[in-house]
Amino acid sequence: SPNVESILRSPSDALLGKELWQIGLWPDAAAANHAIDGVIAHGFGRLDEWEIRDGRGRVAQVEVICTLACDSEGRVVQCHLRDLTDRKRAELEARRILDSAHCLLWQAEVELKDGKHVWSADIRNPVAAQRFLRLRMPPGYSLWGAFSEAKVPEELELQHAISDMALSTGQSEYHQEFRIRTPGGEEIWLYEDVRIEPCGDGRWSLTGVCTDITERKRAEEAA
Repeated sequence: SPNVESILRSPSDALLGKELWQIGLWPDAAAANHAIDGVIAHGFGRLDEWEIRDGRGRVAQVEVICTLACDSEGRVVQCHLRDLTDRKRAELEARRILDSAHCLLWQAEVELKDGKHVWSADIRNPVAAQRFLRLRMPPGYSLWGAFSEAKVPEELELQHAISDMALSTGQSEYHQEFRIRTPGGEEIWLYEDVRIEPCGDGRWSLTGVCTDITERKRAEEAA
C-alpha cells in the first residue's frame, strides 16, 4: 500500500515477492514466524513501538496491527503499519526538557470513595525532580511518596483542604504554597499550580507543577 511504501521508503516493485524480514518489517525469520503464528492462533496481533529499518537505512518506530482474513486461496495475514517515529522523537525531546527543568511535574487520578478523595499519583520528571528537591528515598518508597513525606507536617491539613475544596466545588484549577524539608534540614518553599480535568462522576485527572519560590519568600520575610 502507499502507506507501507512511504514508511519503508521503497517502491512497491521492490517489495513484491519479498519475505517480511527481507523488507525490514521483522529483524529475522524467527521473529516473523513467531508473530505470524500468534496472529493465526488468535486472529489478531499488535506490536507497539516496533523498530524497522527502511530502504535507506533509517530506523523507524512503527505500530503494526495484524489481522487474519480469508480469500479464495485460504487464510491471509494482513499487516497495517502506522509510523510513530516523529511522535516518539517529540516525546524524547519533551522528556529531555523536563529532565533539565528546575521544577517538579506530577499527574494524579483522583476518585471519590466513601466521601473521601483517593489519590493515585506519580512524578513525571523524576530526574529533574530529584536533583531539584534532593529527596530522601526510604526503601520501598516511590518518588511521590518521598515528596509527600518531605512536606512540613503542620501544613498538610491546609493543603488537603485546598485540594478537596477545589474538587468538591467543580473548580478547574487551584494554587497553593507550602514547604518541604530536605534530608539536611533545609526548608524549600514551593508554589504549586494545579489543573483539574473532570473524568466522569466522582473522578478527576490532575496535573500539577511545583516551582521553587524560596528566595522570594526569604526576601518577603526580610522586608
